[in-house]
Amino acid sequence: PADICLYGGAAGSGKSYALLLDALAQCINYPSHMAGIVRREATMMDKPGAVVDTCAGMIRFIPEARMVKSPRPCVTFDNNSKILFFGMKNEADVDSIHGAQMNYIGVDEATQMTKRQIMYLLSRNRGLNGAPCMLRMTCNPDPESFLREWVDWYLDPEGFPIKAKSGILRYFAQSKGETIWGNNRDEVAKKANLDPHLVLSFSFIPADITDNVDLMRRDKGYLASLEGQSEVDRMRLRYGNWNIKETAGQYFKPHYFKIIDRKEMPELIAVTRGWDLASSEGSGDHTASIKMGRDAHNNFYIMDMDFVQYSPFKVDELMMARAKEDGNECVVRVPQDPGQAGRAQMAHIRRNLVGYVVRSRAMTTAKESRARPMSSAAEQGLIHIIRAPWNETFLAHAEAFPPVFNSPDIIDAAVEAFEELTTNVDTESNIADAAPISLGDNNTFHRSDFFTFGGVDNWQR
Repeated sequence: PADICLYGGAAGSGKSYALLLDALAQCINYPSHMAGIVRREATMMDKPGAVVDTCAGMIRFIPEARMVKSPRPCVTFDNNSKILFFGMKNEADVDSIHGAQMNYIGVDEATQMTKRQIMYLLSRNRGLNGAPCMLRMTCNPDPESFLREWVDWYLDPEGFPIKAKSGILRYFAQSKGETIWGNNRDEVAKKANLDPHLVLSFSFIPADITDNVDLMRRDKGYLASLEGQSEVDRMRLRYGNWNIKETAGQYFKPHYFKIIDRKEMPELIAVTRGWDLASSEGSGDHTASIKMGRDAHNNFYIMDMDFVQYSPFKVDELMMARAKEDGNECVVRVPQDPGQAGRAQMAHIRRNLVGYVVRSRAMTTAKESRARPMSSAAEQGLIHIIRAPWNETFLAHAEAFPPVFNSPDIIDAAVEAFEELTTNVDTESNIADAAPISLGDNNTFHRSDFFTFGGVDNWQR
């Protein structure tokens, strides 16, 4: 088998399930086998329906295996084999596995890890039971990851996987900080001036949702969800593209938004005004607000916009004036900076707007990530703009998102409003959730799957 194999490269392909299936098969077939399943964030594996829960459901059909949840999750077997689950958040965390020996290492969401972390894991890929040692990885495409170089040979010029190259072995070695690639072990050894035993084999097996027949049958709406993502996420998660990047113009295009007259707007069931605040008059920072509403069919309407360079005092006056104009039924949504300063600012805003509903959300994720659900809704034609003089400014900022230098104030305000309006949307909403569904949920597992699951067979090439 390949020393290192990467599987997936698109959402819905059963990546996490395949990783667990392979680890279980190895532990059943080889006594005293030590396997490790690792993610950057260990807490992500313990969440309901995540990797640990999925594995617990799978071993219900394996009487010689049992799940131990404390002090940290692991699976033990009657033949003295074991599967450990652990995290490696930072490069410094490699010290936590110093001296460890694992025959099998499975890295879930490998693009979230650095090359140093992966190579150090490879140094722990050893065992004493005579079984083959292997490193297996899963991921979604990321053009900024070091894995983009590793899969380059398997991709066409546009960054899509070439199916005919799936599973073919390649060989590489590290020499003077450079990765040397070739078609066979001797070729790489000669190029790198190394002993052939220091050359590693690598294989990439691309897969997407259409390869996961069970998921396609159980969740017929998931394919539509992937197709409904923003352009960047759709190309990555649905079609496995490794080249596409989040650049200006790919989140919001002007034709995504339909401009209508106010009289065309139907009755709204929820209204909010989102703010993005700046503190200095005359500086490069602006204060922006977007008033947005939602109708009963989950269409969204941008009704008003502010975009000004005001002092903090004038911003307070503007917020109070807008709250009075909008009325009590319009929720005021404001982002909250982290730390004590953010809490103090929110307390100040709430004092000024007594009698109005003010909500906030701590800014813990990147602005680009927060904009994805709104981008998806816009691309589906669900966001309308009421005709007004500010339309051109809004569309210009939307198309330029994310900007290289200046803060995307207008879009930040729009995202605040959109998030508030979609927080409690009915589950039948036609807004595609930007977060991929957990791939291991509710899978039915049988012992015979060890021998019939094509993904595991392919990993043994």
